[in-house]
Amino acid sequence: MTGTAWAAPLVLSTAVIPAYASSSADDGPCLDPDKSYEIFAKDMRMAAENRAAGEKGYEEIVVPDYASYMRFDLLGGVGGTLIAPYSEFTGPNRTGGTGGGGGYIKGTVKVTPGQRIKFYVGTSGVGYYDRPAKGGEGYGNGGSSAALPTELGSDVQGKLNSHSNKVTVYSGSGGGSSAIVMVDAQTSQETVLAIAGGGGGAGARGFTHATQEGGTWITDDPTFYESPNLHIGRGGSAGDDYVPEGLGFSGQERYHQHYDAEVLIPSGSNGSSAIGGSGGALATVTGDKELTFDSTARTEIRTGNSAGKSGGSGPNGNGADGVVAYGYALSTIGNTSDDRNATGYIVSGGGGAGYGGGGSGSAVAVASESLKSDTAFVGVASGGGGGGGNFVSPDVIDPYITAEGGSSVVVGSTTDGMIRYSFCPSDPNKQPDPEPTSPEDPDWMARNS
Repeated sequence: MTGTAWAAPLVLSTAVIPAYASSSADDGPCLDPDKSYEIFAKDMRMAAENRAAGEKGYEEIVVPDYASYMRFDLLGGVGGTLIAPYSEFTGPNRTGGTGGGGGYIKGTVKVTPGQRIKFYVGTSGVGYYDRPAKGGEGYGNGGSSAALPTELGSDVQGKLNSHSNKVTVYSGSGGGSSAIVMVDAQTSQETVLAIAGGGGGAGARGFTHATQEGGTWITDDPTFYESPNLHIGRGGSAGDDYVPEGLGFSGQERYHQHYDAEVLIPSGSNGSSAIGGSGGALATVTGDKELTFDSTARTEIRTGNSAGKSGGSGPNGNGADGVVAYGYALSTIGNTSDDRNATGYIVSGGGGAGYGGGGSGSAVAVASESLKSDTAFVGVASGGGGGGGNFVSPDVIDPYITAEGGSSVVVGSTTDGMIRYSFCPSDPNKQPDPEPTSPEDPDWMARNS
């Protein structure tokens, strides 16, 4: 690793959560549950608080002379969501799932005056559905839902862009991770204190126009049918061995003409223990053994099926970028009408960054034709990205970790990560009054209420 922020060696302790530490006379009230709250609240600060929305934060501080303990909480950036706002005209969401929440960690750690502390604040992933989405940045970066890669070649690009009956879908991107790194005042050795992973980006679905004979998928709303297993891919919330319940849901679809055929589109796995999560496996079809994929004499049919990528490993592991699947049903007899030609592609959900980045979801683009109506269709669907892993050093006293630290509400919205911290002196009389910029200062509260 290079750069000034990485000039000293980085140390990771084993992520074993200790029991609550016993207090001593030297600690004063800092570890007393009843007395410490007001003292810590008096000194509350936000790291990199002047950054703009969507801008990753970095701040380096020096522990003040009076401080003996620091209390902190941090949140990773959430994964991009694709839930559309409810409308009396369009009804409930019919296009995308929810992004995963960022990891949330809080705890207390003993500090030494003059010691340096580095704060890295992660930003949110985002989901737009109709255009690419860049992953959130931070200690590690979330995976993106990027544009169709140019390496597909001009012939494929031409097929996908030459017809108006097409569907193009971009799933949500992953959130960036937030971290606190302690720097030894004597040796300048860096030790990671805590990492809050980013959430995985949401999966999505879509299809070209349908006719009276239907389209590729059973309906424009997979939750309409009675099976509870039909749903849109969801991003995983940041988690690890302590909070594994944050795994994302895979997407599932059924064919309009083959209701017994269920299509499973797996989501990516969460990162954990500094190892990147695996990408979603290839989509599979179950329940209809007679269903086959092939071109016909009058139509060139291509169905795409792409497995997700694995997330990056290490303490600042990046989330995996989403993968592309494309398909088409094109007339071979010179018929250029919209009904006889259909194309589509989709980019899957990106993984969240963290202590091991989340894997990206899988993607599928299914093309078909209706012999009854002489019409071509393409349906696309994707899994969500896995969440990034969390980490807590054994030096942290009474840590608390949760897998879901908030999530974005609707398509296009963002929820960045944050880091909040405060210091406690062994002798409360040595603690200075809040500065005018502190949320605990009465004048500040009056100005901002």
